Amino acid sequence: MNSDIFFLLQIKSFIFNLVTEILMNTRLETADLKWTVYPESGWEEVSGSDDEMNTVRTYEVCKYGTPNQNNWLRTTYIPRHGAQRVYVELKFTMRDCFSIPGVPGSCKETFNLYYYESDSDAATQGSPAWMENPYVKVDTVAADSVFPNKKVGRANTKILNLGPLRRNGFYLAFQDQGACMALLSVRVFFKKCPAMVAGFASFPETVTGAEPTSLVIAPGACIPNAVEVSIPLKLYCNGDGEWIVPLGKCTCGPGYEPTKKHTVCKANLDVYAATVTDFISKRVEDRVPKKTIRVFPNRKLWLKHKGSTPCWSSRLEAFKSDDPDRHKKSGYEVRKAIRDELNRFYARH
Repeated sequence: MNSDIFFLLQIKSFIFNLVTEILMNTRLETADLKWTVYPESGWEEVSGSDDEMNTVRTYEVCKYGTPNQNNWLRTTYIPRHGAQRVYVELKFTMRDCFSIPGVPGSCKETFNLYYYESDSDAATQGSPAWMENPYVKVDTVAADSVFPNKKVGRANTKILNLGPLRRNGFYLAFQDQGACMALLSVRVFFKKCPAMVAGFASFPETVTGAEPTSLVIAPGACIPNAVEVSIPLKLYCNGDGEWIVPLGKCTCGPGYEPTKKHTVCKANLDVYAATVTDFISKRVEDRVPKKTIRVFPNRKLWLKHKGSTPCWSSRLEAFKSDDPDRHKKSGYEVRKAIRDELNRFYARH
């Protein structure tokens, strides 16, 4: 399969492995949430059950009988941990206004979600002021399902997003204006593109951008034993936490071959052995000293005369016998034979 096509298929497989980082999840809390309430007669913290019958800490409000309600509920400080846009999942139940006998026109089936940014946990009971601006409105949240009894029925689930965030953290705030509802859980999270190895390259976990349409560049690096064949090597992380638009390319280096779906470059043993052998030979040639030995032909033609053979044999036998006298005598005979051979050689030439 073409490596470029394989790279794209690997990226698509990571779309189904999105990464989210949780900043707040009230469903996991067992102690009191102790959020800030204004006025004190508005929202009330109670223990309740979610739609899966799990015990959770909830906030309820039901002040529809008096007009001009303005009940605020503010969470604790939420550090953003580098997120530029966060998502808020709300689970809540809402009572049907028309099921309430003698319901006044002030009964609502909606509430408002706001946020307020801050570099530190500095909010108090009276600051910031309980109003839109300084709080930033996210949306008016309407119930898809309402019930005759606020404690019975399937919960509504809404996911909203807010940003771009620039301060170190933020608060969420809920404004009730006359609904009869229970806020069952609040989950705050942000999205990230997962760390990925594909096409012989690795890319780091990357936080999504400030806008839903933002594309964040993630620089890549070739995996061990791979080399870059085209640049720049990068991927784009979109607002949904998905990798798109790959650029650049890596491939396994000399002596290595792809394995594990193009995520590892494994040594090719045959090529590796040949490479090592060549390397050793080169190192030996570079470090072992060289010396040239010249060989010359025998120019002493007079030593080839047959008459010289007995004295050489006698000399060899004397050497093997370790007899000093015999060794001395054989040496004299060799020297005499050489003189005689020289005389005969010059006499002939």
